[in-house]
Amino acid sequence: MKQFRSVCCLILASILCLSLLASCGGNSDPDASPSTSAGAASSATEDATYADTIIFSMTSTPTGTFFLNFGVPDYSGGIAWMVHAPMLVPNASGELEPYLAKSYEVSEDGTVYTFHLCENAMWNDGEPVTADDVAFTFMQLADPTNDGLLKDNALYIKGVQAYRDGTADTVEGLRVIDEHTIEITLEQYYSKGLSFIGQVQIYPEHIWAGIPYSEIENQDRQMLDYPVGYGPYKVVEFVQGEYVRLEANEDFFLGAPLTKNIVVKVVNSDSVSAELMSGSIDIADVTNLTNAELSTLEGQGFDVATCYYDLFQTMSFNYNKMYYPLELRKAIQYAIDRQGIVDSLLEGRGTVSNMLMTAASWAYPADVEGVEQDIDKAKEYLTQAGYVDVNGDGYVEDPNGQPFSMEILYPTGLKVREQSAVVFQENLADIGIKVELTTSADFSALFDIQAENHHDLFLMGYGVDNVDPDPSNFITETYGFDEKAISLAEEAASTPDEETRKALYKELAEIIRDNVPILCLYNQERAYAYPAELINYEPGTFNQYYNIHKWAIPVQ
Repeated sequence: MKQFRSVCCLILASILCLSLLASCGGNSDPDASPSTSAGAASSATEDATYADTIIFSMTSTPTGTFFLNFGVPDYSGGIAWMVHAPMLVPNASGELEPYLAKSYEVSEDGTVYTFHLCENAMWNDGEPVTADDVAFTFMQLADPTNDGLLKDNALYIKGVQAYRDGTADTVEGLRVIDEHTIEITLEQYYSKGLSFIGQVQIYPEHIWAGIPYSEIENQDRQMLDYPVGYGPYKVVEFVQGEYVRLEANEDFFLGAPLTKNIVVKVVNSDSVSAELMSGSIDIADVTNLTNAELSTLEGQGFDVATCYYDLFQTMSFNYNKMYYPLELRKAIQYAIDRQGIVDSLLEGRGTVSNMLMTAASWAYPADVEGVEQDIDKAKEYLTQAGYVDVNGDGYVEDPNGQPFSMEILYPTGLKVREQSAVVFQENLADIGIKVELTTSADFSALFDIQAENHHDLFLMGYGVDNVDPDPSNFITETYGFDEKAISLAEEAASTPDEETRKALYKELAEIIRDNVPILCLYNQERAYAYPAELINYEPGTFNQYYNIHKWAIPVQ
């Protein structure tokens, strides 16, 4: 249960080089129509004129508290990316780029990071952003009472565990060198280290100092819903259930945003296409639309960009309930039609997954041959496991001759996963396994149901919200992995050489295929529709907002 909760936090929630450089410098109604013009541009020009507002749709209601470090859900996290800023940011290709840190160095052994901050970065209340703010942010993450989504981003910094245990008064690995330089030291090399630390959003010490972490969410809503940040935008109006209006931060350290206002408008998922074509929104996640509906949008002057989700869908076994012999696991593996899910439910916009990482990752072992559906082979494995139809009712009994059925548990909220659960129920019925479906729209209730250990199979999308592919959080005994697999994952996480890591992940994928501790299902593509005139919009797997200050719709 503890492992499950910690991995789910990674959901919500949810490529190195030694020195990278970046420069530091220099209609408002949510129902307004987007501006249009003929032709398309790929970059801004000095004499161009742009629409003053871009309206971005969201189908889930933001809850406020726009701070990723404070454990907000994903749908508030997108707004947090606009208001706050990390030292490094992943671009559309999944590569880390300098952001607040204009440059950085990594020591030869990969354990010491030195970040040089942009000197012109200012909080939107006029105070300068300094290395002390960075140190303060990581001290927040290291706070023993911190149960937020990103607390583990500080875990590998030297001295964090001692600070949490109460044996140290400060964190040894945090060293402020000067006003705009900070050195962060790890306990040991860790492949995720740079991305874990670099992508943490920094918060103002002068605002939050003296407020215990446990009291943050009890503060005045003005502080939480209209936070002081230094990102490209700031929240100026928040109407829960309707929209969030953001205004450009003219003093943004990478230059004033090209678009003066961003409005995040809450829309019904069933009306996204109509709202796009009516002009009430400019940009929308259209993943749930059919290929035919996407073609219609393209015919109306919209472009559609796709990228893989950072989430990969899985079917895991509840080993707390019973031992599932290899032959039974193999029977289920051969019974389910993963390719059918991709071809029919996803309409080809995705891929069958054979590893616990997004297919967008440089480390994804695309050359590992997967298992295709084979009902006859599935039945053979089921018989070998001792599950046979004794009474002729079409469903198997267990090896003791007792009635046998399985329960699939899954959360609602993702249309394809809900549909796939029914497909898997039918697939398993085809080999004689009776399946019941149990679901919950509330994650807290889902945890409670899961703790009762009635279910056998669990459908969930997992992700690391991180450009590094390390899947160690999932390669555990909880998910049925043996010591060899756990050792391989640990070795890969502690190895800086990418080719060596690729080979280790390929071996892990083969173990998953052959031993079936967990079933990898599919990796869906996400789709976004936007006006063809919109420039610099480059949604990627790991962050679609990294260059939002450059988004603009030219007008004549």
